[in-house]
Amino acid sequence: MKLLLHAILFFAAVGTAIAQSVQIGYPPAWTNVHPGQSLTVQIVQPNSIEGSFTLGIALGIQSCVSSPCPAPSDQMGNVLYNGPFNPKRHPQTQPYQNFTVQIPTWMASGSAQLNVAYAALWGAGASPSFDTLSEPLNIL
Repeated sequence: MKLLLHAILFFAAVGTAIAQSVQIGYPPAWTNVHPGQSLTVQIVQPNSIEGSFTLGIALGIQSCVSSPCPAPSDQMGNVLYNGPFNPKRHPQTQPYQNFTVQIPTWMASGSAQLNVAYAALWGAGASPSFDTLSEPLNIL
């Protein structure tokens, strides 16, 4: 019984942690993009029972042609956007916000990584949270 209680608490904590993050809704992995091209990036904030105060979001792009891309928590690459994140609710979807960014004209052909950094305060105690994630892209 005690093991079952610990398992339930663990999965509840994991579910809460996942719900307190953001996700890249678009573009999908390995989308082909061209240097100089505008790209729509959709950032989704899953519904959560806890209140949050978003501090901001940053979008960056990192070339991975000559070496593996570093984790976005270590290096964001070229910052494409840095500022407010105000996701809006839409019928039958989770809240999201679209950002239109431009792929730098100097990006080399090959693999690249779209990086996201998200900072917020969560819950009644306003606990700080910082999250990073990435999506691979193909520069043509």
